Amino acid sequence: MSPTYGDAIVVVTGAASGIGRAVGRRLADLGAYVVGLDRRVEAADGVEARAADVTDPGSVAAALAGLPAVHALFNCAGVTGAAGPEPTLAVNVLGTREVSRQVLDLMPDHGSITNIASIGGWRWDHDFDLVRDFVAEVDHGSLAAWCQAHADLLEPSAYPFSKQWTPDVEPRRRPPLCPSRPTANTHLPRRYP
Repeated sequence: MSPTYGDAIVVVTGAASGIGRAVGRRLADLGAYVVGLDRRVEAADGVEARAADVTDPGSVAAALAGLPAVHALFNCAGVTGAAGPEPTLAVNVLGTREVSRQVLDLMPDHGSITNIASIGGWRWDHDFDLVRDFVAEVDHGSLAAWCQAHADLLEPSAYPFSKQWTPDVEPRRRPPLCPSRPTANTHLPRRYP
């Protein structure tokens, strides 16, 4: 039996392609009002596409403008390590954190956040303290310096580190009118035989 979303408003990042597009389509099929955020303004049938660059807080705010609430968030936006360390960390960590932060301000009690991670981050516990410090301290202004200081960690690709961060860090911050914190889930997609 599949869950139903009734009249829930659901935001999906990375909705123009791949996992984000498939998630948006499935949620729409389950009855959700789906708002798909992506740099490209395209999405599956039944999904309202809005332009947003998750690395730009103003762009995210503009894309979320006018939504009365967000009952669920699916963070699917992501890039591979081929983009280089700074873009990879900007999208996969800082962008996910920024969208989550802004959506929390719109989320009623008992909302949910689902983060699409990767099996590439399987060693998250190995670098837990560093990952936690990165999430807490690094922003777009300090990202370049952090990447230079940790170049050895980010070779040959920043992708594994970008997928090691613990997505439940941000939902611990509750908006003032949200007495019960949202549920946070992480899904590690992989190929099945």
